[in-house]
Amino acid sequence: MLTPHFDILTSSDTKEGEVMEVVKETKDFTIVKKRNGRFGVKNQKGQWINKEEKVKILLGEGLIKVAEPKKETPKEPKKEEKKIVPAVEKKPTKPADKAAITPPVKTVKPV
Repeated sequence: MLTPHFDILTSSDTKEGEVMEVVKETKDFTIVKKRNGRFGVKNQKGQWINKEEKVKILLGEGLIKVAEPKKETPKEPKKEEKKIVPAVEKKPTKPADKAAITPPVKTVKPV
């Protein structure tokens, strides 16, 4: 069983003297484990690798797992109870009185 070794990595991106565990070194990249438990990947030039490229490398090394999306179960629509309402005969309404609808108009006398 290989035991990981600790190196002191110093660069413009890390605090001077910050200790990070070197997990794996290859000719193309170096994988380090930061103090907070997250992984970092540096290329051969010492630049940090980010986003999809970093995820592909860490997945290939088996250091992280892909979270599977939750399977959605098909939800059955709620069955609404239909209420039976007895039919009621509507009485015919009388036509509305036009005077009742419009307010009376006041006439103003010129001065």
